[in-house]
Amino acid sequence: MKIKLITQEDVHLYEYVLEVETGKEIEIRKLYEGEGLIKRWELSLYNNRNVREEKEFNKDNLSSLRYFDRRGRIVEEHLYSEGLFSKKILYFYNENQRLYQTKTFDDKGTLLYSENYEFNSQGMIRRVKRTWSDGQTQVSSFIYGKGRLIEEVYSSETEMTISRFDDTGRLKEMEIWKDNKPAGNITYFYNSERGYLEVKIDKNLIEGIETDSRYNEKEYLITETVTKAETKISESTYVYDDEGRKVKMKKVSDRGLEEWTFYYDSEGDLNREEYYNRGLLERRVFYTGDNSYYEELFREGKLLIRVYYEDETKVKEEFINNGEVIKVKVLENQ
Repeated sequence: MKIKLITQEDVHLYEYVLEVETGKEIEIRKLYEGEGLIKRWELSLYNNRNVREEKEFNKDNLSSLRYFDRRGRIVEEHLYSEGLFSKKILYFYNENQRLYQTKTFDDKGTLLYSENYEFNSQGMIRRVKRTWSDGQTQVSSFIYGKGRLIEEVYSSETEMTISRFDDTGRLKEMEIWKDNKPAGNITYFYNSERGYLEVKIDKNLIEGIETDSRYNEKEYLITETVTKAETKISESTYVYDDEGRKVKMKKVSDRGLEEWTFYYDSEGDLNREEYYNRGLLERRVFYTGDNSYYEELFREGKLLIRVYYEDETKVKEEFINNGEVIKVKVLENQ
């Protein structure tokens, strides 16, 4: 995606707009999609204008906090999930000022894994070895041609994935191996005129299943067909609103016609979804806050049970008869 300077009058002409406010020791960057703010960066600067600290937000939630030295090298990074601290990464450099190792810790300060980096003579990453705290290792190797990445090989004790890229850097093929045997391959096809992902063919060689995924010009999944031994197992279709949010999904399989409908609030957050099987409502979910929601379960269109969750944990069940709560079960010590 290329960036160019535009006037305030032309903002409405672009799908994405980056707004930058610059001060003596700070800089604020805001990324808009249409009229909605989707990302924000708050930068504190050294007097040489290099970044000293960077906070990144997804909408209003802090997603990462990065610290840099005066040379512009990142030295520490904090990652957040839904605004809560989850991981810390430390970066280490050798005498040639080149990154050679990172260490990643969980939110309690326990080491999860370390990664060691090797570079080729052109300064491009050649190999990354990840060592977990229990001693298990994973290795990623990178192969270049004419200054661009053409192949990446990821391997662990039991698996290997080979990714190949086209002349423009797009992923075009993946091979998956398990226990030294071919397990699957994925092929990507792009629109010849506009370059977006148009088709993805995923072959599971172990189960003999092939998944054909089709995308629109915005690379939203619109159809997905699953076959086995040339027999169709299922076909799914997806519908999106003008904001790119999924609003409907239909699936035809041996379970019959299944349908999902998704509803959003004025802030664009999912607040309700409904599931129908063969035209009858079976499940309805209301999202009431972070990791909190309640679901209603139906049989033959009649509400039977309402289940409440807080922080992804079931806390209460209500049993319904003719629209009235006849029994409440509070779940303790969950």
